[in-house]
Amino acid sequence: MILQLEQEGLDIYCKKVEMTRKYQAELHRSLADGQAQIAAIASALGEATSFSWARGTLRDQISAVNVLEELSLKKQERVKDFSVTQSQIARISSEIAGNGVAGNAGEYAGVDETDLTLKRLGELKSHLEELHKENVLKSVIGLDFSLLLVIIGFDALWNALGLDQDDGVHPVTWSMA
Repeated sequence: MILQLEQEGLDIYCKKVEMTRKYQAELHRSLADGQAQIAAIASALGEATSFSWARGTLRDQISAVNVLEELSLKKQERVKDFSVTQSQIARISSEIAGNGVAGNAGEYAGVDETDLTLKRLGELKSHLEELHKENVLKSVIGLDFSLLLVIIGFDALWNALGLDQDDGVHPVTWSMA
C-alpha cells in the first residue's frame, strides 16, 4: 500500500515536471518570437534595441515585453505620420497636375512598413514642402497672368501674341484708363 502511494506520488510529480518543462519551452518560444518582433520593429524604425534578452532571469526577460508594446505603439504612430504625409503628397501632386483633389486611398494605404526611419520621413516631408512651394508658385503665376490680362487689356495681349485682329473677332478690352 505504501509502495503504491509512493508510486502515485512519483507519477504525479513526473507529470508536473513534464508540464512545467512544456510551459517553460512554450514561454521560451514566445520570448524568442517577441525578440524577433522587437528586432523587426526596431529595424523598421531605424532604432537599436537597448537591452539584452540573454541576461537576467526568466522573470526579467518577461518584463522586457513592455519594450515590445512601446515599440508597437511607436510603429503605429510612425505609420500614421507616413500615411498622412503620403496622402498630402498625393493630393498636392494631383492639384499640380490639374486633376483636382485626389481621393483618399484608405488609412495606411501604400505605407512601406519595413522602412519607417526618421530619415525617410524627413525626405518625404521635404518632398511635400517642395510640392507645396510648387503649388503655391503655380497659383501665384496663375493669378499674375489673370492680373496681367486685366492690367494690359486683351488688345495688348492679342498684339503681343501676334494674332491678327482683322479677322472680325475682337476681344473685349479692359483698360484701367
